[in-house]
Amino acid sequence: MARNDGSNNPAQSVGLNLLSIDRIRPIRIALYYVLGGIIWIAVSDRVFSVMPAHQHMLSLSVNTLLLFLIASYYTRTIRTSVAAQEEALVRARGYFESAVEGIVSVDEAGMIRQLNPRGQELFGYREEELLGQPIEVLVPQRFLYRHQSHRDGFFKAPKSRMMGRGMEVALRRKDGSEFSAEISLNVVQMRRGKLIIAFVADISERLAM
Repeated sequence: MARNDGSNNPAQSVGLNLLSIDRIRPIRIALYYVLGGIIWIAVSDRVFSVMPAHQHMLSLSVNTLLLFLIASYYTRTIRTSVAAQEEALVRARGYFESAVEGIVSVDEAGMIRQLNPRGQELFGYREEELLGQPIEVLVPQRFLYRHQSHRDGFFKAPKSRMMGRGMEVALRRKDGSEFSAEISLNVVQMRRGKLIIAFVADISERLAM
């Protein structure tokens, strides 16, 4: 993406990461609960062993029931949370697939991680042709020497903004032709680093009016 001032399957993994369903954390916490429950029962059994038999069994039963209720509640909480996140993912994926703007995601190394159907139409590439390719393949040749420094500078202080405000922004298609574009940059913090989501609109017709 340039300013005219002279200036395993990655698609699947990143697609899920855009709205990451963090299943590991609730499962880990559930395991902690189970481990804690086992330790609690063992300690309780040790303490209650000095009590009369009937009090020992009653206390052990109460503790077991309490742990069961806690585990049941937490299980329902996990299911509700995961279901809500999956629903959000489906909505986000639907927007990604049907958006009228091209959507390109780029990692901190400047490599393309995802391209939506509208983006494929704009640039003339299939998604698999661009995955893992540097974003500079979409930049006109005459602007390549400046684009990387702009990209590096953006990643040092990333924030959501319009790209090239007040300037014409040119992008390159697969066949080498160019089109004028309006680009909105958005930053998403992932577990493995930052991801830049670029929303691309072809404004060639608007500028020609």
